[in-house]
Amino acid sequence: NRNGWQLSPEYTIGDLLVVRVGAGIGNSCVVDIDEEFSIYVSLTHVTLKAGFYNYYFNFVFNSPKFIEECNLITKHGGGVGNLNVKDFERFKFPIPPLPEQHQIVSFLDHKTQKIDKLIEKTEQKIELLKEKRTALINHCVTKGLNPDVEMKDSGVPARAEQREAGREWIGEIPSGWDTKKVKYLGSIKSGDGVVNTELDDDKEYPVYGGNGIMGYYDNFNREETILVIGRVGEKCGNVHLVKEKCWVTDNSLILDLWNKEIYDWAYYSLDTRELNTLRNQNTQPLITSTLLKNESIPYPPENEQTQIVSFLDHKTQKIDITIEKETQRIELLKEYRQSLISEVVTGKIDLSADRQV
Repeated sequence: NRNGWQLSPEYTIGDLLVVRVGAGIGNSCVVDIDEEFSIYVSLTHVTLKAGFYNYYFNFVFNSPKFIEECNLITKHGGGVGNLNVKDFERFKFPIPPLPEQHQIVSFLDHKTQKIDKLIEKTEQKIELLKEKRTALINHCVTKGLNPDVEMKDSGVPARAEQREAGREWIGEIPSGWDTKKVKYLGSIKSGDGVVNTELDDDKEYPVYGGNGIMGYYDNFNREETILVIGRVGEKCGNVHLVKEKCWVTDNSLILDLWNKEIYDWAYYSLDTRELNTLRNQNTQPLITSTLLKNESIPYPPENEQTQIVSFLDHKTQKIDITIEKETQRIELLKEYRQSLISEVVTGKIDLSADRQV
């Protein structure tokens, strides 16, 4: 109800700030600091009148129904959504008596905090699984599967940042192994340009940019197995083993291996190498083909490569499945959280009677 609140140029504890520009339109937060702060231009400031509880309306503004309505009336200019303040003022909200507003907030605070803790624990579990996956690959591609094998110095020194972190690449390797520079394994070149506006999720072929898959295209420029390494962007150095038709942009490097039997080994070796740490420190993160060509990877006999790859495929698949399940669990928890808020603030769950209506 527009009579329940008014806009004010002064910010005090308890005031609401609602996003009115961009992807997060409709989301809100409550001012909870008693000191000077800056307010971003894309926020709308809301001050509630007496008889209206700010934390209750914060739940209302963050409910899926309200955000959906905001997006329906959002005006778009230059591709950026903008929620007009006058349109925002016309919204009508369910307003229970003030004591019930407090009761709803108390209930939702308790429930959402429990859900948030579950989400946080699940995210921590996923991070531990990712670390386990990385450590497993790193060990296998540098030390092999036989814990009793005789070792030798690889001759490849650790980089400064790895030494500081107590890690090394490649360090010691089994005595029967060798190391090879990437430039002796295949050819490297950049991909081809593509117009971003021509990409669409409904098109057939994945498009690899500097940070990985950036969309889909109705054409392809590669159809054989290749390694794609991000060349430009914050995540440059990411490695993808691509065995399907695809489009590789000029923000990625294409590594064509001359020996087609070692793609999986090269993928695991380069992926665990953390190539992102090689990028320059300019405004635009960048990895050059020269840097990549001069990188070394462990190189065991090909029959041992096959054994290690088979082992890693099996182990990493199990970890990936667990990560996927935990990721889905987070999505379900977030959906439940949003659904719970929506049900309570719209009165579909009657807290006073402790029953659904």
